[in-house]
Amino acid sequence: REGYSPELDELRKLSTEGKNWMARYQAQEITRTGIASLKVGFNEIDGYYLEVTNANLARVPENTLKFAVGVLLCAFGTYWAGEGMGYAWPGADDAIPVLACAFLAAAALCAAWCRRTAREAAR
Repeated sequence: REGYSPELDELRKLSTEGKNWMARYQAQEITRTGIASLKVGFNEIDGYYLEVTNANLARVPENTLKFAVGVLLCAFGTYWAGEGMGYAWPGADDAIPVLACAFLAAAALCAAWCRRTAREAAR
């Protein structure tokens, strides 16, 4: 019930706005790539992901594929380097998706900073 608890109202609002953001992001990516069947999905193992049918795989922009591969290589490389040095990761193999999310966040911030810097330099 709305109004019962300000904290619960805030969490409910965040939940709703998060879903709206994902819907806007999905629409933006459909427009950008021209892949009408593109979907943003979520599961407990991988987290959020973009789903593209095999028929549309060739239409995925090359830079998007390179970005995803780079993030995954960084995550797996960090995990395996730690394993090689004898580090016991908390959560064992579950640390890989956490590392991937961390590298994805860092890469997204760097990409946004590079875009902003390029726009400012173009002015």
